[in-house]
Amino acid sequence: MAELTATLYARHCAACHQLGGTGTTVGPQLDGVGQRGVERLLEDLLDPGRNVDPSFARTTLTLTNGDLWSVLVHRREPGALVVVDETGAERTVALAQVARERPSRLWLMPGNFGELLDDAATRDRLAWLLAAGR
Repeated sequence: MAELTATLYARHCAACHQLGGTGTTVGPQLDGVGQRGVERLLEDLLDPGRNVDPSFARTTLTLTNGDLWSVLVHRREPGALVVVDETGAERTVALAQVARERPSRLWLMPGNFGELLDDAATRDRLAWLLAAGR
């Protein structure tokens, strides 16, 4: 089961999270996440928007061409924003192309893991995170 959970991590989580050197650091790094305990990890998996660190909050950009982007502002550079979308892809957008920037209390992590994972898969993912994240 650990191999399957590691595969699920690589497919669904590594685009934004890093654990043991695998993945990216768009979202919170997961090394040490096992120290949070079962209740907090369940909350993070099943209700990820409950306690969002402001540095990982989603921002809605309205571009001058009318496009809407829901992104994480990764960093600000002179005349540009470097943003990351929900797939983990990094993009640079010129400030001149941004008509409006609205911060949110939501984050990029999907909030529907409770619907996607059955109880057994949730328990397996939780046990894997507790063990791997220590």
